[in-house]
Amino acid sequence: MEGPARAESAQSLLEVQAARSIQEALCCLHDECDCLIDYVPDNVVSMRRIVNTVPITVRLLQQQQGAFGGLSPRQAVAWVVLANQWPCRLSWALQCLEDQQQAGSAPEACALLWDVFCDHSLELHTMTATLQKVLDLDGDPELFRRFLGADFPFTVAEAQSLLRCTVNLDHSIRRRMGLIRAVSTLKTPRPPKSPARQAPHAAGGANHAPGAAWAGQAPARACEAHQPQDGGKSRPMA
Repeated sequence: MEGPARAESAQSLLEVQAARSIQEALCCLHDECDCLIDYVPDNVVSMRRIVNTVPITVRLLQQQQGAFGGLSPRQAVAWVVLANQWPCRLSWALQCLEDQQQAGSAPEACALLWDVFCDHSLELHTMTATLQKVLDLDGDPELFRRFLGADFPFTVAEAQSLLRCTVNLDHSIRRRMGLIRAVSTLKTPRPPKSPARQAPHAAGGANHAPGAAWAGQAPARACEAHQPQDGGKSRPMA
């Protein structure tokens, strides 16, 4: 009888902790003293989506890391807002991070996710035409810079922990980005023409036909034109 009673008591304690954390996270969305309120959308549909996602994210974090493993309820709700407001840019940073890990050049756990995004932002800019429809889902780019670069500087380790609990991010965006990056790496530049093949063509110029130049006849004729005509003896200058 003691075993089931003890398990029931532990489960009740987890439920109380989860309810407290969820309430704390939701309060951050309405706290005028918290900078997070600057990023909360005015759109009723988006706001309802965030409010409905926060309890799921908090519970998943609790199951994964116990008492959040250092991540606070405020960070959990901030991550939910980040995924809701900038799904394309967040997906790009996460995909670049994953590609770096697969290539064996992953950044340190304490590195900032913002730095990962900045390192590959130029590449994202070159894909604007391809990802235009996805980029249109994002909010203000300047707010994204301030959010991830200053107010909520998530580290690589925190991003990886939160990613496993993210339910409001379309993961097909990341898969599409990964495919585009993989295809772009397969495109190799066209090899330059061999200098040995260019030289005869240049020597032929306008005085020789292209066929003769490629056959190697032009260089021989050019040498003959400069040979002395008196048996190798040079004439004195007048």
